This record gives sequence, structure tokens and C-alpha cells, in this order.
Amino acid sequence: MSQVQIKSVSHWHEQIVDWMLTNPHLPLKDCASYFDRTPTWLSTVIHSDAFEQYRAIRFAQHQERVSESVLSRVHGVADVALDVLQERIEVEREKISLDFVKDAASMALQQLGFGAKHSPAAATPSLTVHVNAAPREVLAEARDSLRRLHSSNTDESPEDAVVVSPTQEGGPTVDVEKPQLPIFGEP
Repeated sequence: MSQVQIKSVSHWHEQIVDWMLTNPHLPLKDCASYFDRTPTWLSTVIHSDAFEQYRAIRFAQHQERVSESVLSRVHGVADVALDVLQERIEVEREKISLDFVKDAASMALQQLGFGAKHSPAAATPSLTVHVNAAPREVLAEARDSLRRLHSSNTDESPEDAVVVSPTQEGGPTVDVEKPQLPIFGEP
């Protein structure tokens, strides 16, 4: 908060905000020069509470309008581009190269969030996961190992786990057994 405060926003202040929105890449000394004021005067104005509040509102409104406009235009371009791409693939199915189809599919899948993200700045290591690559016996052995590890690490006593099942005569019997958590990959 500036020690010297303006009481309300005037047309000068509105024009300063307009200049700031129009020239976000220029330093504030250029703004002071444009309005034929000193940098000190401009600093006093832009650091006052009334101006900061007005500027925040105007910047938010501007950002919302720009975002809406850009998003609307990008959506429009994307719709047209996808229509053209889909039409070309459908009409020229036998003529287009497999590389073109692969690139189009890769781009579409990547934009949907599938596939690796490529960054030109830094190469990121990739991880390939092979599903169903291990034989059943190996998976069963791994699950058994996990069960043994789990059962040796639980603090529960067998009395904590009670399973009630009906008997032949209709009365309940109590079977005590250690609870088993499902292992990943099991139903």
C-alpha cells in the first residue's frame, strides 16, 4: 500500500489501465512517458488501493474475454481440422500413406491424454509396461509371497477375524480364520 492514496479512480486512471492492457510488454517508465508524467507520480497512482482494485477487476475482465475468444476460436479451428482430417481419411483411405494415418492417430491419442508426452527441452525416460507378460505360475508365486509377507506384518490376532456360517442344524457356528486381503490382479 502506498503512503499517498488516491480517493477514487478517475478517467486518467482508467486510461492508464487501458495502456497497461494494450502494452503489457512495455515497462512502466514508458507508461509514465506516454502520459507525460514522472515515474514517481505513476508509481504513487498504481500502488494506491483504489487503483489496484480497479486494475484487478479490469485485468480479470480482460483475461476472461481473451480466454473466451481464444478458446472459441481454437475450438472452431479444431472442429474444422478434425472434419477435414476425418473426411480425407474416409475418402482417400486407399491412397493415403500408413505414416500419415499413424501420425494422425498418434496426435489424436496424445491430445486425449494417451501416450507419452514429448518435451523438446528435456528427454524424459519412458517406461514400457507389458501386460500379461508373466506366466501364471510366476504371478501365483508372487501373490503367495505377498500373502506371506502380509500375514507376517499384520498385528491382528486370529480372534479378531470371525466368520459366522450356518450349520447343518440351522444354528450358527463360529469359524476363526485370518482375513485375506485381495492381491492386485485377483478378483
